[in-house]
Amino acid sequence: LGLNLFGDHVNFIMLAFVPLYWVCPGPETLLVVQAMALAVGAIPVYLLARGVLKNSWFAVIPALAYLLTPALGWLNLENFHPDSFEVPLLLFAFYFMTRRRWRWYLAMVILVMMVKEDVWLLLVPLGLYVALKHNRKIGILTVTLSIGWFLITFLAIQPALSGAAVGSLDSWRIPFGGVGGLLRTAVGQPWEVIEYMTTAEKVKYVFQLLTPLLFLPLLTWRTLIAVPVLFFNLVSNFWYQSNLA
Repeated sequence: LGLNLFGDHVNFIMLAFVPLYWVCPGPETLLVVQAMALAVGAIPVYLLARGVLKNSWFAVIPALAYLLTPALGWLNLENFHPDSFEVPLLLFAFYFMTRRRWRWYLAMVILVMMVKEDVWLLLVPLGLYVALKHNRKIGILTVTLSIGWFLITFLAIQPALSGAAVGSLDSWRIPFGGVGGLLRTAVGQPWEVIEYMTTAEKVKYVFQLLTPLLFLPLLTWRTLIAVPVLFFNLVSNFWYQSNLA
């Protein structure tokens, strides 16, 4: 787009590539590190599974299932995206949450915040879950940090570096005339929003996400953590957000 890198999306996680580029500059570095990062996500999956199943060998099965998930494979094959680093970081955050190792949990949360400005959509419900089920102080801190960082990036960093008005770069992704129009339509004509979110392609997207998991996420209320992100993908005008392959 001809913008400052952080004026488009605040991907401060990209600064970690600077020393790597001193040694090996080029797109190969990005692709290899992305593949390694996604693969590392199998470690917290294994640790989480071992804690639940109480068996080291059985815990290998969910880790392998994670690595074989089609959505993960397509994410890795479809160029390079800083968003990919959310996957292992969030999985480690979940693991440290279950172990009540709050310093490491918060470290993962802060690193996730460095990936992109919109991660508050997942961190806010995660923080609410932590507050309700584990540690109220840590949960509220998670919510506060994620919302505060979003406001800083959205209202200050992005406009300052891009020269564009607040929210103008991504306004075209919201149907019904932007956020205001979407809210008015949702209140006055909710069936239009529902119809928009349930087109054949978007229903296919949901099935592609859930079929490899045998629809098991629907059996637990904890899946509500992912609802804001899923809603944003389904309501977006940008086909890319609801297309796996």
